[in-house]
Amino acid sequence: YLKFLDQLSEKMKLDQMAAELGFDMRLDVVLARTEQLVRLESNAVIENKTIAHNLQRKLKTQKERLESKELHMNLLRQKIAHLEQEKQVRSAVMVERDEANVTIRKLQKKVERLQKELSVCRELNTELKAKLADTNELKIKTLEQTKAIEDLNKSRDKLEKMKEKAEKKLLSVKSELETTEHEAKENKERARNMLEVVTSEMKTLKKSLEEAEKRERQLVDFREVVSQMLGLNMMSLALPDYEIIKCLERLIHAHQHHFVTCACLKDVTAKQDRPPQGHLQLPH
Repeated sequence: YLKFLDQLSEKMKLDQMAAELGFDMRLDVVLARTEQLVRLESNAVIENKTIAHNLQRKLKTQKERLESKELHMNLLRQKIAHLEQEKQVRSAVMVERDEANVTIRKLQKKVERLQKELSVCRELNTELKAKLADTNELKIKTLEQTKAIEDLNKSRDKLEKMKEKAEKKLLSVKSELETTEHEAKENKERARNMLEVVTSEMKTLKKSLEEAEKRERQLVDFREVVSQMLGLNMMSLALPDYEIIKCLERLIHAHQHHFVTCACLKDVTAKQDRPPQGHLQLPH
């Protein structure tokens, strides 16, 4: 029993006081020390509960703010996606319109050139018809002039050759026009395929960029919340991360120091409220 009392006094740091007061007061010293520890523990529990309640209330407020900000960000993302879709549609329509205008200009130039050649051929045909009419009239009027008829026949042969050449030229121009139209169709198909490939790549890049921006916004929001809780100035764009870490370390150190200071103050208060001389004196 005495050994147990010695060990208990040593664990409660009352061995020196017990030696000074004597064996008779040892039980009173242990009981008084126990009551003092119980009071300190209950006060510490109450203070910790109060601090935890305040922190939970602040956390609830910050969560509500964060949810409202996330809702606002989602609305902004939807608006940006809608605007980007409209912009892509407008760009595609403008590109197709420009390509169609270029093709139309080329075809118009070729049509104008062919129309000019056709008008020349028509003039030649008109001249040939006029000459043929003159030849017929000459045949009717100059049946007796064989030499003149032969000359006119030669002229007619030459005109027929010219007509054949003109017809061949028209056929060649028509074939060239068909070839040009086929090439225009192929170029348009290739351009459409290239546009589909570029659109697919743009969608993939956009998705990657949105994921990166989302992660960056989450980190920035977390940094902003921690900085606001620490009371730092977020308006400063050059606020480094080590400043936030340093503030957290100071806050933890101050909390530990506050807890130790409160314990010491309670000890001092207990000492001031001690009973008069002749009663038990508690240690600091």
